[in-house]
Amino acid sequence: MNFKDLLEEHQQRVRNGLNDVILDFVKRSQEHDMDKLLDERVASVYEEHFTTLKTFDFGTKEYFDYERENFAGAHEIHAQNRHHFYSFRNTTTKPNLNDLIEAMIDIRSSMEQYNGDFTDEEVLEVYRKKGILDISLEEYILNSLKEIGK
Repeated sequence: MNFKDLLEEHQQRVRNGLNDVILDFVKRSQEHDMDKLLDERVASVYEEHFTTLKTFDFGTKEYFDYERENFAGAHEIHAQNRHHFYSFRNTTTKPNLNDLIEAMIDIRSSMEQYNGDFTDEEVLEVYRKKGILDISLEEYILNSLKEIGK
């Protein structure tokens, strides 16, 4: 194979990999938190307690305490979504970079809605509390490589 053929093959492989990532993000964007609307076991709890939950700054001890006390059953169901890292308990599947990015966007969005004003350090603190920073970047990359192109 000559250089041009090798380059074209390489470009196509990169396109295919990026398309896989794009399609995954499109799917995630369409399905994000849909269980809060479609699963009655989850939706009813959020309907009942959401107004009070909004009175707490997202990511604070008070927020997590109220959530733990009032959302237990719904939280167990909702936590099975990949962007919630609880979903990786008791499974051989491990979080990848797409999970990390969705979790980052999800947490930042929640903080914007609940807290309004916050610092990047406060966002990082929520990541720490949720265990997102317990996983090394190397681990996220390796887990992603295992899934790309499947």
